[in-house]
Amino acid sequence: MQLSSGWINNVLSRLDPSSRAYQAIEQAQASGKLITAVAGVDKATGQVIAVPIKVTDH
Repeated sequence: MQLSSGWINNVLSRLDPSSRAYQAIEQAQASGKLITAVAGVDKATGQVIAVPIKVTDH
């Protein structure tokens, strides 16, 4: 399932470990502060909308 911890770890395994993105995600996971969200753009207003979500691992 997308945004599950397994999915995040799979994506992380494809990133360069020296990249800022990899390091930020790994640090957030280690500290328990990683927040997942779904984002989109309202076509009428151009406003970016982000909704935090919690995905439970089964």
